[in-house]
Amino acid sequence: MNLIAELRRRKVIQVGAAYLVVAWLLIQIVATVAPQLQLPEWVPRLVTLLLMVGFPVAVVMAWVFEVTPEGVRVDARKTGSKRMSVSAAVFAAAALAWYVRGDRAAQEVVVAAPSAPTAAPAPPATSASTTAAPADPVAPPPTKSIAVLAFADMSPDKDSEYLSDGIAEEILNALAGVGDLQVAARTSSFYYKDRNESLRDIGKTLGVAHVLEGSVRRQGEKVRITAQLIRVADGFHRWSDTYDGDLADVFALQERIARAITDELKVVLSGGQQEQLVDVGTDNAAAYGHYLRGRYFWNRRTAANISLAIEQFRAAADADPEFAKAYSGIADCYAILPYYASIRSDQTIAQARIFAARALALDEGLAEAHTSSAFERVTQWDWSGAEQAFRRAIELNPRYATAHFWYARMLAGLGRYDDALERLREAHRLEPLSRVIRDNLTQFHILRNEPAIALVEARRLVELAPDYPSGHALLGRVLLLNGKPDEALIAVDRAIAMETGIRARLARIAALVALGRHDEAASLAREYEGQHAVGNLDAYWVANAYVDLGDDGQALAWLERAIAERSALVSGVRADTSMLRLRDDPRFRAIVARMGMPE
Repeated sequence: MNLIAELRRRKVIQVGAAYLVVAWLLIQIVATVAPQLQLPEWVPRLVTLLLMVGFPVAVVMAWVFEVTPEGVRVDARKTGSKRMSVSAAVFAAAALAWYVRGDRAAQEVVVAAPSAPTAAPAPPATSASTTAAPADPVAPPPTKSIAVLAFADMSPDKDSEYLSDGIAEEILNALAGVGDLQVAARTSSFYYKDRNESLRDIGKTLGVAHVLEGSVRRQGEKVRITAQLIRVADGFHRWSDTYDGDLADVFALQERIARAITDELKVVLSGGQQEQLVDVGTDNAAAYGHYLRGRYFWNRRTAANISLAIEQFRAAADADPEFAKAYSGIADCYAILPYYASIRSDQTIAQARIFAARALALDEGLAEAHTSSAFERVTQWDWSGAEQAFRRAIELNPRYATAHFWYARMLAGLGRYDDALERLREAHRLEPLSRVIRDNLTQFHILRNEPAIALVEARRLVELAPDYPSGHALLGRVLLLNGKPDEALIAVDRAIAMETGIRARLARIAALVALGRHDEAASLAREYEGQHAVGNLDAYWVANAYVDLGDDGQALAWLERAIAERSALVSGVRADTSMLRLRDDPRFRAIVARMGMPE
C-alpha cells in the first residue's frame, strides 16, 4: 500500500497540519501576552517546548486511532506490511525534526493560513548604515536587517518613558553603525509605539527580517531590561533575555544587548566595534539620565518641551562637564527656541554659540557638535563656514538626519533650491516619519507652487503626528492656499488650543484676513508689535504678521528692523513660504543682499 495514501486515509497529514497551525497561533498569543502580564521568560519557552513534544504524539495518535460515529477506536485494518508501521514512525520523527529545526520554507506554507498582514498607515521605509533604499515589497528582506522598536515602560509609576525610549534609541544607534547590518530608521520604528500592530506586520512594513522589542522596568535605582529578537517570517523568537542591574550599569546592559544581537545575526564588526558597540559619550549614569530626558523632550518640538530639554541637557553637563553631546543638545535647543517660543533670537543665539563651541572643543569627531556649530554660523550669516561645518558633520556621520535637514534649510535660504531638495529628501529617507522634516517637505511643495500636493502632505503630517501643533498650523496655511479659509481657521485654532505657538498665531491672522475679519487680524498684529517692544517676540515674526495682514510696507520695515537686530530667523527669509509675495520687491532683494546672500 502506498504510504502517502495510507497517511491520508488515517488523516495523519490533516491532523499534523491542523496541529501546526493551532500550535503556531498559541505560541503567538503567549509571546504577545507574556510581556504585557510580566510573566517570566520561561513561560513562552515552556509552552513552545510542550507543543513541540505534543506534535509527534498527535501524529502517532492519528495513525493508531480512528474517529468513527461510534467513537474513537484502534484502527486494526491491515496496512500491508510491517514496513508501513516503520515508515509511520519515521514520518513522525522527521516531522518533529522539521519542527525543531524551523525550516523556513516549510513553515511559511503553514503560517500562510492566518490572514495576511495589513499595511501600517506609515509608508514603508528603511535606513541602512549605508545608503540602502526601501525594501522591495515582493522580494524578501535582507537576512541581516532589523527594526528596533521603542521599549515599553513597565515601571510601577510609569515615569521612565524617557529611559525606555533612550535605551532603545542607543541600541538602535549602535546597530546602525554596523556596516554589515541594515537598520530601520528611528522614526519609522518608534512610530509604532503604543499602536496595536503585530510584530510580523511591523517587520514586513519596514522591510526587515527581524524586529527587536523590549521593556524597561525601573524601581528606585534598580532597572530590568527585557529584550526579544523576533523573526518576521514566522513570528518566532530567535533570542530573548532579561538583564538586571543598577542604573549605573545601564551602559553595560545596552552593550550586552547590542552584542547579543550582532552575535545572533552573525554580523561582521569592524575596528573599534569589536571592543565597544554602544558609545553614549559619558560614563556618568546621572548625566546620561538627564541627557535621555533632554532627548525625550527635544523630540516633541514644542516651546514648553524645548525649554524642559534645555534644563535636562544643562543638568547632564553639570553632572559630567566633559559630556560633549549634552552641550550640543543645549546649543540646538537655544538655536531653535525662537522658532517655537515668544522670545527674541538675539537673546538665545549667543547661548547657542557658546555651547556649540564647547561641544566641538570636547569632541572634534562628534557629528552633532559640527551640526550645532553649523546652525549657529547660519544665524550669523557665515554661509561658507556653515556649509563647511555641515559637510564635516555629514562626513563624520552620514546617517545623522538633522545635519542633512538643517543643511537643506540653509541651502533653501540661499536660493539653492535643487540642492536643498536633495538634502531634504536624504533627511526624509533617513527619518521618514520625522514630523519636522515632513513639515519642511510640505513647505517645499508650496515653494514649487504645488498647493494640491502640499495639502495632501499637510493632512498626512497631521495624521502621523496629531499632537504636533506646528503641523496643524501648517495645515491651516495650506488650506488657505487651496481656498478653504473656514477649514483653515479650524486647523489653526486646533493648533493654538494645543500650545499658543507663534506659527499658529500668525496663521490665524492670515485666516482672519481671508474671512474678511480684517480689524480682528490688525489688532493681533499690533499686539505682536507690543510683545516685541518688551523683548518677548522677534522682529521677524512681526514682519510675518504684516505680510499676512497684507501690509507690505510695514512688513519690509520690520524686516529691516530684524536685520538691524541681527535676528537669527531672517536667514531663512528666502525660503519662508509666508514671504513669497515679497520676493520680487527691490527692497526685499536689498535686505537679502545685506546678509551676503547671492542673487
